[in-house]
Amino acid sequence: MTEVSPVSVLIRDHARMTTSLETVEEQIRSGEITKARQTLDAVEQAEGASAEVFFLQGLAREREFDREGAVTLFLRALEQDPGHQRAAFHAATICDQNGDEEAALDLYEQCVQHPPIPVNALINLAVLYEEDGRFDDAERLLTAVLDEHPNHFRATQFLKSVKSSYDMMYDEQ
Repeated sequence: MTEVSPVSVLIRDHARMTTSLETVEEQIRSGEITKARQTLDAVEQAEGASAEVFFLQGLAREREFDREGAVTLFLRALEQDPGHQRAAFHAATICDQNGDEEAALDLYEQCVQHPPIPVNALINLAVLYEEDGRFDDAERLLTAVLDEHPNHFRATQFLKSVKSSYDMMYDEQ
């Protein structure tokens, strides 16, 4: 009889949980929220509430248009794992869309600290920087995007906007 080491059991259980969480994400994206919640409940009971579980619960809430509930869960994921880039990105996007630019700015900045960095996080952060008058920072981010993706339409357009902002004159009154 072959004896199984504790390390191999941990590796096998981790692989099983990772597969379950990947399935949950597929279910959420395809609109099978009830199935996804059942799988998440089972994973949470077996493994406990992890950052990835909170993230996926938030993704389900986002899919159901419960944006406030989604942000709460994304922030819980970030409490457990400050490097959870996808939670930071989703929370930032919702905050940005809801007009909470300060929170969005903080979350996008947190998101871009953990490679690989989503291109849309860089662009969205650059837009917020431009709106805040931080033109050099915005230009730096957009140039970085265009260095990797020279034909990126949105980055090209926003960079033109940023460069034109250097020369703008306006009357505050």
